[in-house]
Parts: sequence; structure tokens; C-alpha cells
Amino acid sequence: MHLKNIILFFCVTLNFLHGQGATSKELVNWARDEVARTVGQNVLNFKKLQTLFNHVADTCELYTTLDKNEELQIDLFTKQQVESYARKIVCSDDPDVLKNIRSVVNIHDDKEDGTYSYEQVRKVVDDLKIEYEGITGEYPSDEEIKELRYNVIYTPKDVERIIINNLFPNV
Repeated sequence: MHLKNIILFFCVTLNFLHGQGATSKELVNWARDEVARTVGQNVLNFKKLQTLFNHVADTCELYTTLDKNEELQIDLFTKQQVESYARKIVCSDDPDVLKNIRSVVNIHDDKEDGTYSYEQVRKVVDDLKIEYEGITGEYPSDEEIKELRYNVIYTPKDVERIIINNLFPNV
């Protein structure tokens, strides 16, 4: 009799824990399908990304939203954009300087995927300011850099990555 109760308790516990904190593959696949269906081959601005993100979160009952003040895992810049910005603030076409800029930019590519977060761009600029005292370019304020995020165009792959990484981080 006691063995049956222990087995029953064990099964109930496993069933309960299965739904606690573990994201089901079906839910993640549904989110991927929803992104593919909604975005297709189009690109989205931040407002449309925000709408889709919040729709997926609401449907999955995740009780989170995306707004302009959120610090989410959104890569802001490509390697080319960071290098271009760095060349602009250093104001030099010297090949040695350009090689050094590429080196500094590569050092801060933490994930080695060619995308740079807000913090990584700050570190690149800070390193360049140390190396080149005569930087004439004004570094934009935190608010200006964050505002750049909302002017970015997101590809379907970017949208899926942002939604999956932020809503289902354990997948």
C-alpha cells in the first residue's frame, strides 16, 4: 500500500514539475511558426517587432512586454556599422589606424558573431578614446544610442532570435 502511494506521489510530482519553468518544445515551435507566419520575408521596424513580441508573450501567458525602456537581448549594430562609426569618430584614413580600429572592434566581439550590443559599442568607443586622444567626434549620449535601436530594421531571423532569446531563454 505504501509503495503505491509513493509511486503515485512521485508521478504527481513529476507531472507538476514538468510544467514549472520548463518551456515545452511545442510552445517554442509555435512561437517560431507565429514569427514565420507574421513576418514572412518582410522586415520589421521596432514598433511592429514590439507588437509581435507582446502578442507571442500574451498568447504564451508569459506576462512580459517589450517597450522602449526594456533592456532586452537585442543586438544593435553589425561589425560594419561599428567600424564605420569608429572611423567616423577617429577621423583618420591612415591604414595603420584603420587596422587598429578593426582590431579594437574585433576584441569586443564577445560572441564572435559580428553583432554588437549597446554596451560593446560603448567599450569600443572608450578604448578608442584612450588610444587616440585627439578624437574630434562627439560620442552620442546613452539616450541617443538607445534611440538608434528603435530605428533599426529587423530581419525575420533577427525577430525570431529576439523573441526566442528573451521569452524562452532556457531553450
